[in-house]
Amino acid sequence: MVRPNRFRILIATVLLIVVEIFVWVMYRGPSPVGNTPTSENGGTLFSAENAIELHKTLLPPAPHPSGSPENIQTRERIAEWLVARGWTVEIQTTTRPSQHPEFNRIANIVAHRPEHDGLNATPVVLSTHYDSCQFGPGAGDAGGCVVAVLEASQCLINQNLSFQRPLWLLITDGEEDGLFGAQMFVQEHPLSQRKPYVLNFDARGNSGPVVMYETHARNLTAINSWISHIAAPRVTGSPFTAIYRSMPNGTDFSVFSDFGWSGMNFAVIDGAHHYHRPTDTVENLSHRSVQQFGNQITSLVPVIATTTSELPAAGDDAVFFDLIGTIVIRYPMRASAPLALAILAVTFVVHWRRLRTQPRVGTAFAALVATALLNVTVSAALGWALTRFLQETRLLPVPYVFWGHYLSLLIFAVIFGTNLVTGRWILRRFSMEQLWTSQALGGSLLAVIAAFLIPDFSHLFAIPMLVHVVLTILRTNEFARGLGFLLGFSVMVVPVQHLISVALGPAAGLVMGVVYSTTSLAMLSMMGSPELGRRVAHNEILVMRG
Repeated sequence: MVRPNRFRILIATVLLIVVEIFVWVMYRGPSPVGNTPTSENGGTLFSAENAIELHKTLLPPAPHPSGSPENIQTRERIAEWLVARGWTVEIQTTTRPSQHPEFNRIANIVAHRPEHDGLNATPVVLSTHYDSCQFGPGAGDAGGCVVAVLEASQCLINQNLSFQRPLWLLITDGEEDGLFGAQMFVQEHPLSQRKPYVLNFDARGNSGPVVMYETHARNLTAINSWISHIAAPRVTGSPFTAIYRSMPNGTDFSVFSDFGWSGMNFAVIDGAHHYHRPTDTVENLSHRSVQQFGNQITSLVPVIATTTSELPAAGDDAVFFDLIGTIVIRYPMRASAPLALAILAVTFVVHWRRLRTQPRVGTAFAALVATALLNVTVSAALGWALTRFLQETRLLPVPYVFWGHYLSLLIFAVIFGTNLVTGRWILRRFSMEQLWTSQALGGSLLAVIAAFLIPDFSHLFAIPMLVHVVLTILRTNEFARGLGFLLGFSVMVVPVQHLISVALGPAAGLVMGVVYSTTSLAMLSMMGSPELGRRVAHNEILVMRG
């Protein structure tokens, strides 16, 4: 017969699996729209199928790095397409140092609508790049972005919007070789001096949802004004902005942001096994991803370009996050610390009687903290060891393979199972009630630390602990309470784990070990003994009567 607490752990594990499946389903991206009336013939609905056909017409099925004859031909085809549809096109050129003088010319494609020349509000720029790397055709990076910008911008023109800002297209060159085109534009083009609002599109793969992963600094007003209008599934969050700002590499958006532009940066990150490789072809390009690129443009530009309201020159940053691709919650970053401190104070209030009457709560707290630290350490070591074992074998010959998600799932299963065994072995001597109280105190203290040290990530700790407090106040039974907290925790954490896993892949075992180990933290209170809990509750009643 299965013991009661083992049955509860099994149910909790099933709940985690259900949440992960739901995240995967929600994060696939929108269904592609089939062929609609083409944009030049009056179509106003963005169609991925139309964009893919445009891809085959304008972009070559071979590498076209900056300066190559293929890249020059690509530029000419794009410029001709724009001119034929009423855009005023400028080719901005410069030279760069190169060992091959025939490939040293950089040429940006800059286009705007002549009917917008009298608009004086801050311009809106749709930006991407048309050059590929030397090793692949670049259908995802960033050919899919190019055709999405072209097709979606023409759909916007056909909608006869009441534009209050001029709309510009900036399709840069030399992005793959060091962001040369973007640097030339911000330094030399008059439009850059107007500090436009920019929506930049790029790819680190060729599939998956389009993630809004980077903004300008002091982004609270922009987040409040624009974030609810990004296209579903709404995949975004302040942790990604913080992570990307700290990384040495960048995109064209990094150049724009450093020069004082405001805006948002979008990219797909799945399909990294095709990134900068010969297999980055239009046949392997996800139609769902192209559809969402276009949807982002047709959803956001009408919001930004049909008003003259300007963003403030200074302001606060925002903490923001999506709930599994549905809605985006945001609040000022300055509220992070007060929120965490309030949760800590309420936690002490609602658990005060338990702290006074429950025996061995301090011991349980120490055991829970030790278990959490041990699990993180063991998980990091396990992740590193598994990666070392898999690397340079047929299972993982290179960092990214098309079956990499299954390898990541295997690593997660090993780490998660090990964490459960370790947690049960250490914490079985305590009651679930003692561990629930210890979890409340430890989690609330962690939320306070995060609010002061890493506020961009603070919601990942504060929101689950807020759920913890509510469940305690509701006085639900131990099992329902544990599942409720696990659900709240997993809704916040599993999507982030999912995206980090996609971004880093199974080769990053050490980091992923630490990330995966956080899943078991929400289940630590369920590692205790239900029978012992009933004895503790009986003793509490006797103490209160005495």
